[in-house]
Amino acid sequence: MTGLHAFVDLMIFQSLGRTSEVLPTSTPCSTRSGPSAGEAIEVDGHDPNALVQAVTARPRRCSLMVVARTVKGKGVRYMEHVPIWHYRSPSPKSTSWPSMK
Repeated sequence: MTGLHAFVDLMIFQSLGRTSEVLPTSTPCSTRSGPSAGEAIEVDGHDPNALVQAVTARPRRCSLMVVARTVKGKGVRYMEHVPIWHYRSPSPKSTSWPSMK
């Protein structure tokens, strides 16, 4: 039997602001454990090679949780780390959207 592989997108922001401020009692997935927890590994969620390596480097019989650390709006300067882009769509006019950091 093969293990279950789960992927979790772990950003520091959610729609209303920083996760640590909105949900201060939340526990990062990679720190949870238990008898059926399996293994957890954190990787750069923007690095496809790191994601593939996280899965292929583990025995198939083991359960694995891949915690992918990501940045909201990665690669788009005016969107990175700006919570409003969690629920807004970009348009040609959005390059000068005010920062809500």
